[in-house]
Order: sequence, then C-alpha cells, then structure tokens
Amino acid sequence: MSANAPLRAAHQVGFDTDSKQIHVDNCATRSITNSEADCIGPMKPIMRKVKGIGGVKVTEMFEVTIEWTIADDHGKPHKIRLPKSFLIPSSPTRLLSPQHWSQSARDIRPLPRGTRCVTYEDCIVLEWEQRRHRRTIPLDARGSNVATFATAAGYEKFNAFCTDCSIDNEALDVKPLILNSSYVSDSEEGDNGDDLDDQYHEAHSSFDNEVADFKTGAPSTLRPGPINTDFSLDGPEQSNKADGTEATTSVIEDEGDLESQRNPSALFLRWHHRLGHASMTKIRMLAKVGLLPASLKECQIPL
Repeated sequence: MSANAPLRAAHQVGFDTDSKQIHVDNCATRSITNSEADCIGPMKPIMRKVKGIGGVKVTEMFEVTIEWTIADDHGKPHKIRLPKSFLIPSSPTRLLSPQHWSQSARDIRPLPRGTRCVTYEDCIVLEWEQRRHRRTIPLDARGSNVATFATAAGYEKFNAFCTDCSIDNEALDVKPLILNSSYVSDSEEGDNGDDLDDQYHEAHSSFDNEVADFKTGAPSTLRPGPINTDFSLDGPEQSNKADGTEATTSVIEDEGDLESQRNPSALFLRWHHRLGHASMTKIRMLAKVGLLPASLKECQIPL
C-alpha cells in the first residue's frame, strides 16, 4: 500500500469487555452518552429538545460530566473530561462533539487550538494536549461515511465476572489448566508396565551401541545404503506367449476412448470439451490440417 493511499475503516474485533463505540459528530452541540457509567460527579435533570434524536423533546435527560478513556495512535490511553455534556438514556449511541471538547479543554497556550479535529476525505484526526497526542479515525466509506472509534480496552467487567464466579484468574495465569494428566496407579500397572520399561531400555541401548560403533569405525549391523525396488506404472507384464512372441503389458483402456474410436461424433464432442469448448469450425479446421484425427473433418456434429 502506498503512503498516499486513502484510509479505510477495517472491520475490527475487540477482545476486551469495557470498550465502547463512539461516533464523532461535528454537528452535535455537546457530547452525548447513553450510559450513566460514563458520568462522574452530579447529574442535573434538564428539559431540552435534541434535534439529533428525532427532533422531539426528551423527558429523561441530564447535564453531566463525561469521562472517557481513549487511546492515541500509539495505543497509550488518555482520560478526557467533557463537562456540561448530555446523558440521554434513550440515545442509540454515544456522540463526541469535537468543538465541545475543544471549548471545554481551553487548550490555547502556547499553541492556539491545541485541541482540535481535522477532517480529511478519508479520515478524521483528533489532536489534544497541545497536539502532542493524536488519534486517526478512518471514515466508514462503505456505509455511513461517519468516523467511529472505540474507547480504550479494559477488563473490569471480566474481573467482576470472575469475582462473582469465584474464579482466581491470577492462579490460572501462573498454572493454567490445559488437560488433566493421565496416570496409572501402582495396582493397575502390574507386570505389563515392567515389560514395557524393559523393551524401552533394550531398544535405546541397542541404538546407543550402533551409534558408538559408527563413531569408532567398528563393524555395524546398520544397513549400508537404501534398498532399490524396480516397478512399472504400466502394471505387471503378461507371461510369454507359447509362440515365443514378446510379452505385452496389460493396460486397461478407458471406456471413453473406446467409444470415441467407434463413434466420430463422440470423439468430436470429446475434443470440443478438451479444447475448452472450441467452436465447431475451429475443430474441423484443426482436423483438416492434421492436428486432430481425420475422422473429425466430415463427421456429424453432435447437438
């Protein structure tokens, strides 16, 4: 991929339990969340009309401070706080208003517009804390044409689940349980176990002796080379005939070949398939110049 190739929002799979999807919306007056878990501090009930959600007056709505943890392009997590945001439980999604974030951050010194959002034809770039951190978010070019990203990965819900189920996750990390080990008790082993041990030691002792003889140059019972075997792919030969003629190889003829020899039309159709469904005129021409059997020149063309 070239350096100037446009970005595309690839299908991503998350393996954590805490990340949340957020849409970047430049048309939103303030940032919006639909989960009380994203909020810190007091919640102030308000009555306002939100045009982005059907243009109707929302009865259950709160003014809150949102705290999200987002990762930059290097994967480092950062906490951002968005005061005077909206908590709307009926909202279908979370919305980040870039201008609301920039106005709340007041990141204007020494560089003005230290927290900003830059929109390109294929992505949106978020920069904050005097532009030291950056998050590039590809646009969904195949669908909504909207920038959507996930918050930083986390596993607090998974840890809470392990606590409820009394699972010691740290112990499993140290000694993971893969398979139960199989064992044979002393009472079940009996004489068979001793015999197997003797055979094992005998085989290894013989091999060690052969290796020692090879190193010292002593005569060895190892095979000096490979065993060559002659065979024919045409099958076994028939016995010599009584009249002294040379023996012939028994070859099983293909039924399709026999039928083609007896029926020129069948042979014509066979070559038609072998040549990638070549035209009838081309097959007749090849037969006339001698590249195909002569019987195809005047035979009846199969339908």
